Amino acid sequence: HCARVRGAQIAQTVNVLQAMALTEGERMVLTPTYHVFDLYQGHQGATSLPLDVRAERYGIGDESIPAVSASASRDGTGRVLLTMSNLDPNRPHQVSAEIRGSGWSDAHPVGVKGRILTADTMQAHNTFDAPHAVRIAPFDDARYAGGRFHACLPAMSGRPARRSAGPRRVRAPRPTTGWRRRSGSGRRAAMPRDASRR
Repeated sequence: HCARVRGAQIAQTVNVLQAMALTEGERMVLTPTYHVFDLYQGHQGATSLPLDVRAERYGIGDESIPAVSASASRDGTGRVLLTMSNLDPNRPHQVSAEIRGSGWSDAHPVGVKGRILTADTMQAHNTFDAPHAVRIAPFDDARYAGGRFHACLPAMSGRPARRSAGPRRVRAPRPTTGWRRRSGSGRRAAMPRDASRR
C-alpha cells in the first residue's frame, strides 16, 4: 500500500543532524525540519480525504516526478486541511485539486486560510545569528472555484491551507475510501555543518 500510506518519522529531535531544534547555552533555534512537521501536524487524528491533484512534472534528464505533492484531511470540527509541496526548486507551479468527501461546494460561503514555508534560497538554513532565514509566512494566492481548489505554489515551497464553512456549516459524509497520511516533504534546506555536534 505504499502508494496510499506514507509517513514522516524523526528519531531524535534536538541537537542532531536534521533536528527540530538546536540549542547552545540558553539559546535555541527552530530548524526547517521543525516548520515542516508543524505545517503537517493538522493531519494527525483527522480523516484522510481522497485527492485528485493536477500539476506539471519536474524532471532532470530522463527522470521526472510530479512537481506537487499533496495531502488532504478533515478534522472533527469539519475543517479541511490541504497540504502541498512544490518539489521544483526552479519554477512556481499552478495547481488544481479536487478533494472528494470534503463537503465543499460553490453554493456555500467559505474561507481559505494558508501559510507557506519560505526562504530566499534553497540552501537557506536557520542559525543562532539568523534564526528566521527559513520561516513560516501567510499565503493568500489560493481560491476555491468550480468545485476545485486553485493555487500558484512558488518554487521549492511547502504550504497548508485550511478551508472552513462560513455562516452555514457544511457536514460532509465520511468518505468510504482514502488514506491517512503525514509527509515531511517541503522546502529542502541544508543544516549547519556542525549541527550534529551541538
